[in-house]
Amino acid sequence: RDEAELEASLAEKTVLLKEIHHRVKNNLQLIASILNLQMRQVRDPAARRVLQSVQDRVIGLATIHRSLYQSERLSELRADCLLEEISRQLLALGAAPGTGISVQTRFEPLMMSPDKLVPLSLLLSEGVTNALKYIGPPESGEAPWLEVVLKDEGDDAVLSITNSMAGPSATAADGAVSDSTSLGSDLIEAFAMQLDGVLEHGEVQTEKGLVWQLSLRFARETSEELAAAASAEEPQPEAGMTPGQSAG
Repeated sequence: RDEAELEASLAEKTVLLKEIHHRVKNNLQLIASILNLQMRQVRDPAARRVLQSVQDRVIGLATIHRSLYQSERLSELRADCLLEEISRQLLALGAAPGTGISVQTRFEPLMMSPDKLVPLSLLLSEGVTNALKYIGPPESGEAPWLEVVLKDEGDDAVLSITNSMAGPSATAADGAVSDSTSLGSDLIEAFAMQLDGVLEHGEVQTEKGLVWQLSLRFARETSEELAAAASAEEPQPEAGMTPGQSAG
């Protein structure tokens, strides 16, 4: 009986948590719609860029909460599926067929707890947005390109975002501020700290020419750490009771 009550309590808690994530997602989508209406009223290009960046961040958060309430288990999620979906949303606008940007993505399967996956997802969103802002045609004269990769390397995982550049210290054609002083750069560093990861970013000379690359190496969560995250979701016995003792 006690075990059945515990399972029922856990099921109820899971349903309530999913409902919270569902409502948060709906509210975030409403905010994104309001921002979209506001952008239609704005004529200044700089102001529109700011509103667009805010809307992208809100949509990214909404996508995270949607994944949380749709997942069978709240304690661990498929990081590759969520990151692929966020990338697809961002690239659908920034690298649409008419832009001439070649895009390659590869996401290897990786399980993560929500506490780690949320900052990684937000870092990806900022990194892809920044890459689309500063991308340029390579020196070879080929079409500009963007590559997003999530690799499982055993004890570590690596997320890398690489884009072609027109030349050294290339800046956005619209005159936006450089990445080193942007809010996006500050957010990327903050999210990397939350993951206790090693962040590297800058110009890199490769066989494809000069590129800008952002790379984050972070420790994979062990099965024990994921199990601990799962147990944290379970309801605790009432005060003064042992796990096998009934409340009456």
